[in-house]
Amino acid sequence: MNSRFTYLIGIGAPLLALLLIGGVSLEKFAVGPVGQRINDTPAGEIRGSITIGQLFTAPYNGLYRIDVLMATYARQNTHDVTFHLRSSPQADNDLVKITVNAREIEDNQFRPFTFEPLRDSAGKSYYFFFDSPDSEPGDAVTVWGTIKDLYPEGRPFRNHRKAGGDLVFLTYYRPSLLDKFNILLDRLTANKPLFWGDRRFYLLLAPLYMALLSLFIVQVIKIPSREEKDSDDEVGNST
Repeated sequence: MNSRFTYLIGIGAPLLALLLIGGVSLEKFAVGPVGQRINDTPAGEIRGSITIGQLFTAPYNGLYRIDVLMATYARQNTHDVTFHLRSSPQADNDLVKITVNAREIEDNQFRPFTFEPLRDSAGKSYYFFFDSPDSEPGDAVTVWGTIKDLYPEGRPFRNHRKAGGDLVFLTYYRPSLLDKFNILLDRLTANKPLFWGDRRFYLLLAPLYMALLSLFIVQVIKIPSREEKDSDDEVGNST
């Protein structure tokens, strides 16, 4: 086999494998959950004209799922409950609208609401809320919250008016591969001293590592096998 072709194969195959592994790893790189987990009080029945919601800020692109800790008061509720996602408490149009029956809601469990990813969600504020016009006292669900203000990027609302504390919710994201790469760099550099906290260090380190690996592979390929060495010795002795 041509030695140049052997070098190309020896260098290209491992580098291609590293790129594929890196791409797959980035694809599976989880972004989320982000939100507020502390609960110490239910927000009250969602029924009639009563709405309960939360304003929050999405830290990443690709917002596609919001889990809310809901409760049934340990009873069988029967009416439809609707999840709305809007750009703000003042907005009239829903970005997302999902209706479920209260029978499907489990007591004291996170209920996921999944939708098409919002590609440019990073840094933007959103507002989700629940309503259930047909629900009645004793036949209505609720959501868990806390009386403490533990989520500085937003606040809860009742009947679209500011309330105290926060709801319990988690947000999930599906950003692009480039966004994931930038998020990974941010996490690598967070709270690191000196050059370890500089993104440029890792951007320089990656190609340097690839170059050293390629050099190592070339040197390995250059080392003759025992059979090749014996063959060369025999040719030398015969002459």
